[in-house]
Amino acid sequence: MKTSVRFSLFCTLLLAGSPAGALGHLRVRRASSVATVSTTIIAPALSRPLPCALGTTAFSQPAESLEEFLRRMREKRDSVHRELEPEVARLISALESAAPDSDEFKALESSLFGLGTEAVPLLVPWIDPGTSPTTGTLRRADAIAKHLAQAELTSALPELEQLAEHASQRGRAKTIQLLGNSRLPAAAGSILRSLLTQPSTTKSLRKHVFHGLIRLGGQSNWDPAIETLSLRKAGDAAYIDIILHAFSEVEPAAIHAPVRRLLAKQDEAPTHLSAIFDYFEAAPHLFDYETAKLTIELLSSPKLTPSASAELLLRLPKLHPDRGTPEWRDLLEPLTYGSSQARRDGALICMSRLGDRGARKRLLQPFDDRIKETGKSSSSLSARGATYIQLEEYDSALRDFKRAIENTRSSTLKQDNWIQVAWVYCLQGKLSRASSALEDANLTSVMQRQLAGDERFAQLLLHERYGRVLRD
Repeated sequence: MKTSVRFSLFCTLLLAGSPAGALGHLRVRRASSVATVSTTIIAPALSRPLPCALGTTAFSQPAESLEEFLRRMREKRDSVHRELEPEVARLISALESAAPDSDEFKALESSLFGLGTEAVPLLVPWIDPGTSPTTGTLRRADAIAKHLAQAELTSALPELEQLAEHASQRGRAKTIQLLGNSRLPAAAGSILRSLLTQPSTTKSLRKHVFHGLIRLGGQSNWDPAIETLSLRKAGDAAYIDIILHAFSEVEPAAIHAPVRRLLAKQDEAPTHLSAIFDYFEAAPHLFDYETAKLTIELLSSPKLTPSASAELLLRLPKLHPDRGTPEWRDLLEPLTYGSSQARRDGALICMSRLGDRGARKRLLQPFDDRIKETGKSSSSLSARGATYIQLEEYDSALRDFKRAIENTRSSTLKQDNWIQVAWVYCLQGKLSRASSALEDANLTSVMQRQLAGDERFAQLLLHERYGRVLRD
């Protein structure tokens, strides 16, 4: 890098309040260059005394005030930016017109991002696609935001702050995400926290702000989110789920106590129970008995639909390592006698997976009796097979689905059961057998497309060889 450019960058970072960053850019890789860097870069910057900064006036020449020094550095920085602006504008315009993923587009990206760190403040405004974005401006904004996510942003903080406050909604969202993913917890956190006090920050943007603050880390950045978990202000509930998800990715233990207090709120907690489960699945060691008690009490709340309650009950065993303890049985037993069939079955499946043999027998007995009465009917076997899947007893499920295929002449029922067989094989990670089962199902092209979009077969679809059954 030329001496003048390196010196300009040093000044830019110093003016942005990052002396450590400024000095970092003076480092060289070869020991032989140290003397050159010291005499051509550091010496010009510090050749005049800065009493306020250095605490001394022991220099032979007259002292230059800090204000004069900073003014001179700003002029130097602005001069560099004026030189770069026309080239940045030209490349941006060409980038918006180029076809995506083309060689031209990649070459323009390389030229634009090859301008170096001096150009970062000039690139920042272009992550805003505008209030009426076109395909070109959206593509340009995405490309620049992706590049800046890997860049040193210290010198561009003033531009980022301006954009976070006054850009279009898309531009503000991109800027907030950029700040939240930066390595500047203090400076970026200050900007993001200020956005929470501004009326122009919409609900959608506030979600990005909370997520960014939590990712940045530090108690001062976490405090607004932790305060929101208390639900003291109207509208706080809208941000609970995003806060729980963000902390589960970063530091779950930081909000264990607030989450416990949230669970005790019988009126508000049911709405957020799915996100609370996500949080504890990321940190199952925090799911102690008292937490379990509060959670299970909420599963019978009238504010939670029976199907939602049953779905959460199936997730409950993942949170408790001590399977089959009497305490769990005592907490779950009342749910097995409720008015809702879905909730009763969910509780019995949960207890069975926790090792309660009595609950497993109660769950399967109606299916066993029906199969005996109907002479191994295909529909009864299929229903019991589906229950075995929920119990995670996959070999038993396969036996029932294959017997159901043998015991029916209906091509539709055969096809349905072959699809179930394929799903079980996917759950077991046996993709070759899953592919064979779908071939036996004689899928139509319409069904192929439907199953290709079914998340149960996502792993199979990605396999180069075995996924062909859903692609060809």
